[in-house]
Amino acid sequence: MEIQVIHKQVKEFANITDETFALLVLENIWDDWINVNTMDYFLPKQKDKEENAQSNKHTKTGGGCWTSNSQRAICFGGWNTDGVQRFNELCAVVVTDHKNNGKFDTDYLSMMTMQTKNNKK
Repeated sequence: MEIQVIHKQVKEFANITDETFALLVLENIWDDWINVNTMDYFLPKQKDKEENAQSNKHTKTGGGCWTSNSQRAICFGGWNTDGVQRFNELCAVVVTDHKNNGKFDTDYLSMMTMQTKNNKK
């Protein structure tokens, strides 16, 4: 069975707000992700399992710099005011990047397509 690789430009499947949201999510939780002890994260302690099984309450998971310090964010699982402001800033950055580096996607796609063809030979 042959695996087919399809190369597409980012703009074919993600718009400006998609890219911006991805950047915001990464920035929001980056410090927690790079400092996580993977053994503790993936193998929860038995005590935690028992406590979660007994609780019917919705518990907020994770943290982040724009989703853990606001009553609204805690209550509704959303972004606080600083997070919304950062989203708007990043959106402007993404728009500027598309204008200044718009050819990058096209060039990268061409390079990857050529590499795939060469690998098949």
